[in-house]
Amino acid sequence: MTNAGGLYRYDMEDIVRVSGFVHRTPVVEFVSKTERRVSVANERITEEDVTLAMQGAGRHCGVRLPAFLFVPCSDRRYRVVVDGAAVSAHGGAVLEARLPALVTELERRMRETAKGYDFEREDALLEPLQLVVTAPGELTTYLRRRQGDQRLPNAQVKPVHLATEFDLYRRFADMRTYAA
Repeated sequence: MTNAGGLYRYDMEDIVRVSGFVHRTPVVEFVSKTERRVSVANERITEEDVTLAMQGAGRHCGVRLPAFLFVPCSDRRYRVVVDGAAVSAHGGAVLEARLPALVTELERRMRETAKGYDFEREDALLEPLQLVVTAPGELTTYLRRRQGDQRLPNAQVKPVHLATEFDLYRRFADMRTYAA
């Protein structure tokens, strides 16, 4: 990236997408960090894969979860951790009733978006997704701590949707689990 301050060709190790132009200047949007790739059974999923799958599944099911974290697990599956506070705040029982459909649609979208995921699921080397709802505020607190400096403007904070640490979900109080 190059900026008006004169910084020239700085490698941010970010994957960005040109989403349009303002006159002749490209408008870029952050996609993911390059190192956020993970594999449980050689499927090699990326943060972009999980983000696109969640966005699509959320639209399909009428569910918006601002924070979520895909976690690779040693029992050959991914668990998607969501914050109990977000579930409560965005419709409570109504949203809770949509979570089984969300995890089923999320599994479908992952198979569609991440071809390696679909291949390993087809060969039964990966188990179906599980969605884990944490205690209220728990995931949000974890993500804030992981982001570091809270004085940064919101636009400077890059969302984290894919963990690289196996079985990270065990750090959270498991309130409820839904399976695909």
